[in-house]
Amino acid sequence: MNDPFDLLTPDELIRADNQIKMLKLELLHDVQLEPFSNDTSPELAGSFLDSILALEAMQKDPWEVSLYDLIGQPPFQPEDELTNHEVTQALDALLQRMAENNISLTILAPGDYNDRTIYRFVTNELFSYEITDLSATCKTNFVYEEFYPNARHDIVKQSKRFLKGLINSDFSRFNNCLGEQFLERQLIPYYVVNVRSAIVDHLHELIETLWPRTVREGSVTNILIDEHSETAQTTLILHLGVEGDPNFIVKEGTVHLSRYDFWWFIDRVEIGDWVLE
Repeated sequence: MNDPFDLLTPDELIRADNQIKMLKLELLHDVQLEPFSNDTSPELAGSFLDSILALEAMQKDPWEVSLYDLIGQPPFQPEDELTNHEVTQALDALLQRMAENNISLTILAPGDYNDRTIYRFVTNELFSYEITDLSATCKTNFVYEEFYPNARHDIVKQSKRFLKGLINSDFSRFNNCLGEQFLERQLIPYYVVNVRSAIVDHLHELIETLWPRTVREGSVTNILIDEHSETAQTTLILHLGVEGDPNFIVKEGTVHLSRYDFWWFIDRVEIGDWVLE
C-alpha cells in the first residue's frame, strides 16, 4: 500500500509537518493557534515551531550548567595576581563575555564597591553558580545586592522615596517605604496595600505648615546604622522655597528606619514639631 505522504511535494510535506507540530502545541496547552500567513515560508514557520517544541522539552528536562561553562570557560587570573588596572580590564572583558551569552550583572550601588570586589565575586562565586540552560536567546540578569544586601543603599533609597513624596505632594507610593503601622490592607474586591487615610491627612498637614513655601528639593545625609543592621537613622535636608524665587531656606528632619527580613521601612519621621509615628 502506498504511503499518502509519497504523493506530496517537498513544500507540501513541510506544511503538513508544520500542521502536526501546531496540533501538538495546541493539545499541550489547550489553545487555538493562529495559522501562519501565506507570506511566511513553510521552512521559516517550521523552524519557529521547532524552537518552541525544543524549549518545551528543555523546560521539562532542564539542563543545569555552571555560568562559567555556559560562557565557554574563558581563561582568567586570580584577583590577587592582578594590579588594580589589570583587574579593571579583566572585569570588563569577563562582563563583555557574559553579555555575549545574554548574561548580565546589575550593581545597584556601584559607587560602594571597587572593581576588585566585583571581579572577585564574579570569578569566585558567580562562575560556579548553576543556571538552567534553556536557550541561547534567553536572557539572565544577576543583581550583586541580592547576594550581598547593601543596607546603606536600601536605607537611602527609602529615605529618598519619602523625600520625593514631599517634593511632589504625592504619597501614593509611600506604601513601599512606610512601616506596617501606617498601612491598611484591602482584600475585596482585590488585594491592595494603601497608606491609611489618617496618615495621608497628617502628611498633608505637614505640607500645609510649610506654606507658602514648598519642598523644592533636598538630600539624604548622615546615614547611621546600628551594629546589628536592625535599625537606622538618616537626616533629611529640605530646601523650602517659592516657585519662581531662587532663594530658599533649609530645614532638617530625621528619619528612623527598621529592618524586617531583608527590607527596610520607615518607622518614624521628625521634621520640626511635626512627627509621624
